[in-house]
Amino acid sequence: MEDYKDTDDDLWNAFLPRISAFSGDAKTGTPYDLWRYEVQCLIKTGHTHETITMAIRRSLRGDASKVPMRLGPEATIDDIIDKMDSIYGSVDQPKALLGQFYTARQQDDEDVATWACRLEEILSKAKNRKNVTEENINDMLTSKLFDGLRPEMKNIVRYKKDSITDFHSLLKATREIENQHNLKPSLKKKPPTHAITKSTTTTVEKQANSATYSIGETTLTRCQGFEGR
Repeated sequence: MEDYKDTDDDLWNAFLPRISAFSGDAKTGTPYDLWRYEVQCLIKTGHTHETITMAIRRSLRGDASKVPMRLGPEATIDDIIDKMDSIYGSVDQPKALLGQFYTARQQDDEDVATWACRLEEILSKAKNRKNVTEENINDMLTSKLFDGLRPEMKNIVRYKKDSITDFHSLLKATREIENQHNLKPSLKKKPPTHAITKSTTTTVEKQANSATYSIGETTLTRCQGFEGR
């Protein structure tokens, strides 16, 4: 501990960059790929190695916080990221990711924006596994965005696809068409439900009671007729 230096914690915290908390809980916490992206962005900002490693340690929670501890205080940023990748990184095979990408289709409950984000997420994982090059991403996304659209959207967007080769431009144009034609899943009209109202139920009950009373009255009259004979 001879290298320990007394510092002002408040001053240190004021200049310490923030990274989203990561605990390793995929259901409720920050996804690992998002946490890793924030670290990568932080590295490119020019902060010192010590500042970034401290920010990483401060961001980790639960079991994830023990990862850099096991590596020791001398662990570099690359050491920590490599270890985190081995524990929390994607283990999908590159070919499986590409298969998932090429077979994907826009779901009935997905709007165009959600569909596009899902494609980008799949392809981003494939890129991180070194199975897709940066040069191919635009063409792959542009082609798949159109090919995987629901039929009613695809028929309308077809003329745009022939003239737009940029993914983001095609995405914007497709969203505009979706909005103009009210094709968002949330805007589709649901079929009316034929619920039985209280008044209808009351009317039915009254009719049933009236019919029962009439039958009873008729039966009583017939019985009286037999007795009089």
